Amino acid sequence: MDTAAEVCAGTPEDLTWLFHRGAQRLRGTLDAVCRQEGLTDARDWIVLTGLLEHPGRTQLGLSHDLGVDKTTLTALIDRLEAKQLLIRRAVPDDRRARMPEITSAGAVVQAEVAKGRDAAEAALLANFTQSERGLLRELISRIADGSCMSESPSASCDS
Repeated sequence: MDTAAEVCAGTPEDLTWLFHRGAQRLRGTLDAVCRQEGLTDARDWIVLTGLLEHPGRTQLGLSHDLGVDKTTLTALIDRLEAKQLLIRRAVPDDRRARMPEITSAGAVVQAEVAKGRDAAEAALLANFTQSERGLLRELISRIADGSCMSESPSASCDS
């Protein structure tokens, strides 16, 4: 019988474990950058980025696109709205729907976090050659977008 420590240890051959640990390391760094800019964590920045890069979506559409549960997204939006980093507008043809929009203050915070993220990623990948960094991004991108799969990927943001 495996002990909890053995189960959680992962192995170099276990891609799920490696992605999980790599994501934890990146997320921890990004969370720290976000806190320096007055955000709670990386989820706040992801919402601001989603609004900046693809404006004009309803909260439900944003929830789907970001792969975030709509209840969780509502809490994130409430928090960002309280900090005046976004506003919510009514959708003219659907009184029940709301459309969040990033404010100019939100765009400034989003950009500052992006700079910090870039610096943190550069530090994390400093011991990789330029070629290795490019290959890493290419391979992870193919996994993330599903282009490496023969069948359609199934992920929270695709359902």
